[in-house]
Amino acid sequence: MRSSLLNGLVVLLIGIGIAAGALYINYRQVDLPASGIADFSEQTVYRLGDFSHSGNALYEAELLLSGTDPSNNTALIFVNFTDFRVYLDESLLYDGLGMIPASKAVVCPLPEEGRDLAHLKLTVVTEHWPFLGNVYWGREAPCQSFVDTYNALRVFSFGLLTAMFLYGFSLYINKRNERYLLDFIFYTATMCLWFIWESGFAIPPLEFDIGRNIFNTLTLMLSLRLTLRILSPDCDGWIHKVFSAPGIAAATGLFVIIHIVSPGSIANITGLFFSTSLVIVVYHCLKYHGGSLHLLIGLVIMHELRFINRQPLLTESFYTSAISGTPVYELPFILMFMLVVNKKYSNKFKDYEQLNISLRESNNYLDHMVEQRTAHIKKAQEQRHNLMLNVFHDLRSPLFIMKGYLDNLDLSRPDIHKQLATIKGRLDFIIHLSEDLFLTAKLEGRHLMFVEENLDLSQSIQTLADASRLVAEEKGIELVCKIEPPPGYVWGDPYRIEQALQNIVHNAIHYTPSGGTVDLMIQYDELHATILVRDTGKGISEEELPKVFTRYYRAGKPDKSASSGLGLSIAYEIITQQRGSIQVESIVGQGTLFRVSFPYSKSGLRRTDDD
Repeated sequence: MRSSLLNGLVVLLIGIGIAAGALYINYRQVDLPASGIADFSEQTVYRLGDFSHSGNALYEAELLLSGTDPSNNTALIFVNFTDFRVYLDESLLYDGLGMIPASKAVVCPLPEEGRDLAHLKLTVVTEHWPFLGNVYWGREAPCQSFVDTYNALRVFSFGLLTAMFLYGFSLYINKRNERYLLDFIFYTATMCLWFIWESGFAIPPLEFDIGRNIFNTLTLMLSLRLTLRILSPDCDGWIHKVFSAPGIAAATGLFVIIHIVSPGSIANITGLFFSTSLVIVVYHCLKYHGGSLHLLIGLVIMHELRFINRQPLLTESFYTSAISGTPVYELPFILMFMLVVNKKYSNKFKDYEQLNISLRESNNYLDHMVEQRTAHIKKAQEQRHNLMLNVFHDLRSPLFIMKGYLDNLDLSRPDIHKQLATIKGRLDFIIHLSEDLFLTAKLEGRHLMFVEENLDLSQSIQTLADASRLVAEEKGIELVCKIEPPPGYVWGDPYRIEQALQNIVHNAIHYTPSGGTVDLMIQYDELHATILVRDTGKGISEEELPKVFTRYYRAGKPDKSASSGLGLSIAYEIITQQRGSIQVESIVGQGTLFRVSFPYSKSGLRRTDDD
């Protein structure tokens, strides 16, 4: 909002500055009234403001020159006239009758030989009164310079308009969804057609004043429409209707009718209409869309110069006449419009480049993900291959042992019971390994069904401790169980959770030497129940710590006959698939700590970490 107010203030100040400059230039222009004496030692150019009507399309004025400097060469300039003929002291000075009406400047040097330079009679013959342009009398050199500049401006303006038309057309051909370019093409084409028509080329005849009124209305309406289309593309409501194609056609027709009915008031009516429209469009663009400051400045400059051109009181200056017959006043708006278009295309190119960078980064990320996934698959295949090798080895070893015992089995031998116990132990290991492999496969494919219910975790831990204490005592290990009263319940499968915790506890007993201790305890906080399993074994190194939950991993390569290497991986899968978490900490030479956490609820209802 603050930026819009500042931009609006800048546009207003520039508009006031242009109006003040036009008034100042008009103020500096000196009119030479009837019977007035020209003194070119003090003034370079005079405007001849008074012509007497002598009838038969004759308009006369006297040129009185001060005798202080009679040697100065002087000339007359006729700016923006229709077809006319000029006599000086009843001698033909310029013949332009029969010419097609055209906005251009004609310089007529005044001959010195055989004439009284102090008193000249000027006669203009024309059927088009009042004059559309102005007559100036001044020194020949500045007058000729003015005409040269005037004609150069016409050529330059027309060339630039043509270039802008071709530029807009080429953009639209390649970018047809930019609909504002079509309006710009029509606008520049209309300006070019106006210039050609005023220059007298073969165009269907049209009354001069009516033609200028049509072109003036069309181009002003199109400039306002263009501004709205590019700065306020979502413009709707009555503004959209006024500057739509039917609205422009209706306004043009209305002003033509007013010109025919009341030609003297058309300049004031169109000036009021377009001044109001300009204020509304600028306000709308600044308030609702921020606007483009340089485009709005160009629009204001163009409309003010148009207003100066159409108002009789402000077109009397020698200098302001230079723009009245050329489309140079359109250039600020056209150039600013093309700057906005170029900026829009530049932003599109920047977006395209940014999109390319994003796509490149996405492709690199996808390539990286594919490489990671490929590496993961290769690693999984390698682990699966190693697992199968280990399984075959673990199955083969007890089978060979049992085969050896069975081959040498002698029921009469006194150690027959020892041999049978060994065979039974190996069969138990094979069964245990088979069950672990089967469970691992189901967990990996997430095919294991969990029968969930409210679980009193403290009771489950106490049962697990009682069942594991016998195994610990056989190794000479003290199993200590510390349990707090449960403030709530865990939602899960009691059998599978107890199975996972049993694997962790037995793993701790397995790696703790005789005389060591295994602590089993449970703690509760506001959201979680945490089971801690701590042993005083030899610990796990930092390099091996991330591998403890890998299938068939055995820390320190212990006796394989006592472990399948699948217990911790099974525990990890069961816990995580039961919405729990498991962490491990270890210090070599001091022992290992496992933390198993489950979300719990005091109400006995199911709860997760997302609740």
